[in-house]
Amino acid sequence: GHVLYLQVKEGIKGPTCVFPKEKIGWGLNDDIENSHLYNDKELIVVPCVEGRILRFPGNAMHSVPSPPHRWLLSQKEQRLLKEQENMCEDFEESDDWMDDEDGDWYGDEDDDSEVERSVLLFNTWSDDEMPLIGVNG
Repeated sequence: GHVLYLQVKEGIKGPTCVFPKEKIGWGLNDDIENSHLYNDKELIVVPCVEGRILRFPGNAMHSVPSPPHRWLLSQKEQRLLKEQENMCEDFEESDDWMDDEDGDWYGDEDDDSEVERSVLLFNTWSDDEMPLIGVNG
């Protein structure tokens, strides 16, 4: 897997985190009571820097935590963050945001807003690897 950081606004924190030995994801904050189980995971943190390219095994679990320090929060802070996220999800699921008098139902009136982070993600395969199902070389 590759991540090419095309554009990164100054001050943006959004590291890509790679777990090289993990081949599937897990809900880091889903089971807060057992969060001690995640302490033994190998983690590589790569800050987003414009022009940087990150290369890693494509089958390794990877993500960009939001907020960037998400996995460093105490259990109490994780609970509060989860509650805030749930409140935001509830608002997004309601139809109230669609009642804009200007007909801007999608909330995209700020078309001239600055790009905070722009990346290109891509994968490559060596010739000796099995082809993808349904793809002929």
